Amino acid sequence: MPPDVRGASGKGESPARCDECGTTLWVEPDRGAYPHPVVLPDSSAVDLFHPEEDGQRVGMTCSQECQRALEKRFMQRPFVRAELWACRLERALRARPEGLKPPELLEETGLTEAQMRAGFEWLDERRRRPSAE
Repeated sequence: MPPDVRGASGKGESPARCDECGTTLWVEPDRGAYPHPVVLPDSSAVDLFHPEEDGQRVGMTCSQECQRALEKRFMQRPFVRAELWACRLERALRARPEGLKPPELLEETGLTEAQMRAGFEWLDERRRRPSAE
């Protein structure tokens, strides 16, 4: 197996790649590009275990230049609060397949009634859009 296909431990796991240019990232600095983690705003990102980190995506880059380019790209994307609220609703509903009543859903998600309505409207709008196929 070529060395650039093996993970940092050499046990064959997939290495990380730069989210901007695709360069292979290694934990050991002498093996190549060292990972530069970056936190990016993303309304579609929810964390299963740390809800306070909702709306943030962690990216990896190979250099300061790629980090700046990735940050610039993400800053140009719209941050849609209703999308974030919809993702929080979906997370809560998936965790409780037996269903939640609206007051329970509000408590589980930490949303207001207006945010919950906006989240469900966003989901409904997304379902009604024709697919890109």
